[in-house]
Amino acid sequence: MWLLILFAIIIFMVIIINILYRHTSQYKNEQSQYLRLKHMEKNLDIVNIGSGPSLYAFDWENTNLQGCNMAIWPEDFRYDYRILKEYYPCLKKRDGIVIQAISPLSFANNSYIHSTNFSEKYVYILPYEEVDLPFLQYILEKYFPLINHPRRIKVFFKRAKIEELLDDTESGQEKKKKSSENFVKGWIAENPGLKNLKDVNAQEIFRDDFKRNINDLNKTYHFCLEKNIQYYAVVLPISKYLNSFFSKQFLDVFLFDNIKGTDIPEERVLNFLNDRQFGEMDLYTNGLFLNKIGRKKFTKIILNKIMIAEKRKHS
Repeated sequence: MWLLILFAIIIFMVIIINILYRHTSQYKNEQSQYLRLKHMEKNLDIVNIGSGPSLYAFDWENTNLQGCNMAIWPEDFRYDYRILKEYYPCLKKRDGIVIQAISPLSFANNSYIHSTNFSEKYVYILPYEEVDLPFLQYILEKYFPLINHPRRIKVFFKRAKIEELLDDTESGQEKKKKSSENFVKGWIAENPGLKNLKDVNAQEIFRDDFKRNINDLNKTYHFCLEKNIQYYAVVLPISKYLNSFFSKQFLDVFLFDNIKGTDIPEERVLNFLNDRQFGEMDLYTNGLFLNKIGRKKFTKIILNKIMIAEKRKHS
């Protein structure tokens, strides 16, 4: 009898602690980027999907279109497709526009994307069938996050601020250059076999990853065709300084050849990677993510490009 009472008390305490955790700043920070999807308006004109660079590249406020930034950081093409498949009903039934953002290493094999930790964030926005997790881990992360990761309990002993988008428009060039260098180091560390961003011989190691990502990109494109969604693949800009770490041959092999290997028509691919309008570090938070000034400028230009393309299609 006492064991039963003790067990009931433990279960009750676990539930209470998990409820309290959901009110912490850390949990709210984790949830903040998912709220955009949970509370999306209906009948949207345009959405963008992708990872961190996409999250920071688009600002649909103060445009003449109803839009939503659906990017999740970090994210790969596999989950781009699943997110769109789940939330596409929020788009206009005909001629809604989807922008899928692509970055220089989008086709490579970031080792982190294969971990269960990578997929855990999707339990809040996708059904179990669309998340690469065991059922028990899916349930624990969604309803009992402290049981899934007991170390999270340390957040009760420190206070964190609610995080917003990085919007560094004032830091000096050296700080932003250092951030760019850290991105390069991170990419090399996360992609085993990659020694630098100039060695094209590394492509042999990534052949299977190229094929997998091409397949996932094709899934998104064909899904859009099936649902009468206007699809655009957009290669995002990066700062001139960050671009200097890549060789042209490397970008051809790791990025542009893979885009050409998809079923996406050339007119549906918009390439801004080397666009001089976005070369200066002043438009970036860290050399990779556009700041609020860069976002507004890029969104205006990309909308103009898409509107011209849509008019040509209907003329």
